[in-house]
Amino acid sequence: MAENVLRLFGVEPERTTLALTNTPPTTEEALQAYDRLRRIFGAWQSESDQIDILQAEKWLASNEALDSIVADIKGRRHNQFRLLNSDRYHVDTLLDHADTIAQALPDWDQANLQEMRRLHDLSSGLTHPELIDALEDALKHSESQWLETFEVSERDGARAAWQAQQPILENIFSLRRQLATEPARRLGVAVSEVLLDEWNPHTRNSDIDRAIESAKTRYPHNLQGLAQKLRDAPPPLPLPDVAEELQQKLFRHVLNAFLDAGGWDQNQLDHHDIEIDFTTLPNGFCWGTPNRIKLAIECYEDDVIRGLSNAMHECGHLLYLLALNRLPDAVKSQPVGRVNGYNTHEAAAMFFEQAGYKKRFFDIAAPLIRSILQMDGPEWTPENLHALATRPDPHDMNWGTSELALPPNMVWRVLAERKILDGEMKVADLPTFWAETMQQFTGQSHDPDDFMVAESHWFDRQMGYFWAYQTGAIAASALHDALARDTPDLDQNVATLADYLRPYANFIEDRVFAQAGRFRPLILLEMAAGTRPSMRAYLDRLGRLAEPGTSPHNKVQQNPAPNSNHK
Repeated sequence: MAENVLRLFGVEPERTTLALTNTPPTTEEALQAYDRLRRIFGAWQSESDQIDILQAEKWLASNEALDSIVADIKGRRHNQFRLLNSDRYHVDTLLDHADTIAQALPDWDQANLQEMRRLHDLSSGLTHPELIDALEDALKHSESQWLETFEVSERDGARAAWQAQQPILENIFSLRRQLATEPARRLGVAVSEVLLDEWNPHTRNSDIDRAIESAKTRYPHNLQGLAQKLRDAPPPLPLPDVAEELQQKLFRHVLNAFLDAGGWDQNQLDHHDIEIDFTTLPNGFCWGTPNRIKLAIECYEDDVIRGLSNAMHECGHLLYLLALNRLPDAVKSQPVGRVNGYNTHEAAAMFFEQAGYKKRFFDIAAPLIRSILQMDGPEWTPENLHALATRPDPHDMNWGTSELALPPNMVWRVLAERKILDGEMKVADLPTFWAETMQQFTGQSHDPDDFMVAESHWFDRQMGYFWAYQTGAIAASALHDALARDTPDLDQNVATLADYLRPYANFIEDRVFAQAGRFRPLILLEMAAGTRPSMRAYLDRLGRLAEPGTSPHNKVQQNPAPNSNHK
């Protein structure tokens, strides 16, 4: 029960009930209100942390274990709801009282109070709490059902797979819409913006529309120019298959290099009671809490380069979570001391993924790769490995093939999600909408009969997440420009992978990780980059991918087919 959780944080429920009055609080009363809020939201954050741990366990669990995991998640979500919405705690009144002295609070506490308000607004007004259970029940087997549709696709084609996916998605979209309707009404925003804000704090549809408008003409132009440049370029040499156990050794070495670069030796890990559970899977993710982290790196015997790119990506997420352990003690237990939106989380991951597409990275990594994988030959030279990792195919627009495919794939997903949630489109319309939007951006014909949903986000809790990938790619590119500007000798005089990663780790921890939720995500990323990250500048960089001597460090290799969760 929520009351038991609160007692762990030193708050007796009956003592938090306030008399509703129009009399402005005194400064002492306002400070007491904020202190109570810290305890209530500390309890809320504790439940959120446990849910994140359970979510990672759920992705790896057998069907037999799902019932207990989902039951635990349900109970904790109900606790969170009661903590923020029960008349026993009057969180809305406490927030109003604390707001009267907000400007007098230290900056971390001001930011914490703002985040408390955002979380309360997003959870407020749920008129049917049983919808919490209904959604968790719908999601319990939806990801495994989604995976089964790939067998249908192989046997009967994409259209049959989509027909199997459609009713599952219709139920999930309906439940998400019902859960978000009342918070949307109270906030005066669209239903889609409630889910967007959950993962991308303070982002609104109008922000996305401006970015998309910038891409409408620039992206097709850059795509055509790039296709022309690449037409006569010789293809890189293919790599042989590599056994999974050898790839595990390589990715473990990458993980250790990240820990070294971030200053996380075993003493530091033990001091903060940190556990990192490392494995390899067909689909990568990094999820959990700052001190309980599950790290899965993609592993395919026929594509070690994809796994290496994913290792760089997921270890970027890892360093962000680890850095939160270094925050002041008074901050770590509060909402302001957690990940500052998943647009910032993806910016961190893509910042390191992009660092792994530079020519200098492969100068350092190639000897290590050959040694660990016990391979040799012209296909394993730094030049060939770099070409394999960075050369896009302008005619392959599936998400996961290259950074070049990211913008149109994010556009159609974000717009489709918005239209369905806001009642402007039906789930059944997705194949046609996909084909029309992709053709508009790429100039390439797409057949609606080829459509199926190839990633798990909608079948899991990540509805509203997609724009984080695009924001992350744009911001990461700007962060690389800032680092290069501030560090003229970047990538020089480095002998090991840890040496190579260290200036990147120091830069982003100082400018992003150490700030946690102190500033709104897009403001923080602008401050860190020294300029506002823009779609226009990002697309101009994409258009230069094939120029001699450039390093397309922005390539994003997300979600292969079947595409699961890259987090």
